[in-house]
Amino acid sequence: MNKPQLNVEIDREKAAALGISPLEIADSLRILLGGADVSRFRQGNERYDVILQLEAAHRLSPGDLSSIYVRTRSGELVTLENVVTVTE
Repeated sequence: MNKPQLNVEIDREKAAALGISPLEIADSLRILLGGADVSRFRQGNERYDVILQLEAAHRLSPGDLSSIYVRTRSGELVTLENVVTVTE
């Protein structure tokens, strides 16, 4: 109950103009902040999950969102803060 909450509002017009869908933005946040199993590998008799996620030090504060990039339709990378507004 006492954990801070961030509201991320997507500027849909700006994102659309850059060719970035809301789903791509949501997936980027989900994977980089929450983590996602992307693969598995075996080493000997052991099997390991490969989890994609930002290092803990890079996902602690709201300002860390400025280090997340999304790819535009033209292939250019733009920071997430260019297409979203974050409020606490």
